[in-house]
Amino acid sequence: EGQRMETYWIVSAPAEGGSMFDRLERATSGMSQNAIMQLPKLRAGTLDSLMTLSDDLHRMDNQVESVVRKLERQMAELNLTELTVTVDRQTMSPHEFVTDFRWASNKYQEKLSLAEIAAKIHQEVMKVDEELRGKQQEYNQIKSQMQAVVRKQSGSLAVRSLNSLNLDRSQWLETENFTTVLVALSNQDTKAWKSTYETGFLEREPNLG
Repeated sequence: EGQRMETYWIVSAPAEGGSMFDRLERATSGMSQNAIMQLPKLRAGTLDSLMTLSDDLHRMDNQVESVVRKLERQMAELNLTELTVTVDRQTMSPHEFVTDFRWASNKYQEKLSLAEIAAKIHQEVMKVDEELRGKQQEYNQIKSQMQAVVRKQSGSLAVRSLNSLNLDRSQWLETENFTTVLVALSNQDTKAWKSTYETGFLEREPNLG
C-alpha cells in the first residue's frame, strides 16, 4: 500500500480574538486537521521595501523549490521513505514540524526587517544546496566504485579479475621460450580462434617456425 500524500495549506485570516479558528474548525470538521501557526510580530517596513521584497521573494521561492526537488529526487533514488526534522536537538516528523511550528527567534530575530530575514533563510537554503551537491558527488563516486567491483566479480572475463577464478597455476609454463597465456573469447569467436591461433603466432614470429 502506497504512502498517503499529505497536503498542507497556510491560511491567513483575522484572529478575531480566537473565534476565527473555532469557526474554521467547525467549517472543516471531518475534512482536515487544523493547527494554529504561532508567528511573531515582524517588522513590515515601508511600502517600497515590501514591493522590492516581493520581487526578491519570487526569485528566492524558485531557488528554494529547486533545492527541495533535488532533495526529493535524492530520497527517491535512495529509497528513503522516512524523513525526520531536527530542531534544537529535538527530532520530529515533518507533520509534527508543520502542525507544531515554532519560529526560530534565535536565528531570525523579530527586530530584523523582512528583507533581512528572507535573505538569512535564503542563505541557509543555499548552504543546504551546497552540502547536498557535495554529498551527491561522494555518493556517485562510491556508487561507481561499487559498480566496478560488481562488474569485476560477476561480469565476463573481459572485465573480471582472474584472481577470482581460483586457477591452479602449478601446471603453467614460464620459461625462456614458452609461457602460458590466458585468452578470453566469446562463444562465437572460439572456433575461429582454435583454427588460426597457432598459424597466427607463427606468421607474426617467423623465427619460431
